[in-house]
Amino acid sequence: MSPFYWRLPAPVPLVPTVTVDQVGQALVGGVAVVTVAHGAASYVRSRRIRAAERRQVLAAEAAVADDHRAGEPPAPGGDDAPTSEAG
Repeated sequence: MSPFYWRLPAPVPLVPTVTVDQVGQALVGGVAVVTVAHGAASYVRSRRIRAAERRQVLAAEAAVADDHRAGEPPAPGGDDAPTSEAG
């Protein structure tokens, strides 16, 4: 019989009941957890960036609208309208 059929020794000498298959499953599970955490963090980050950009666009539009209103002449009949006083 070739050595390929022999059982592997315990990968963790302090815990001989742990098999190589269990170590592999734990590693795959750990990578899956880290992948999900990375995906969630990336999603939250992209949402925050998009929200900040949206706020900047809205603030810029509001500033442009305020500038446009500031350049308009006063409405007729307002406080700044000339009055004719008979003298």
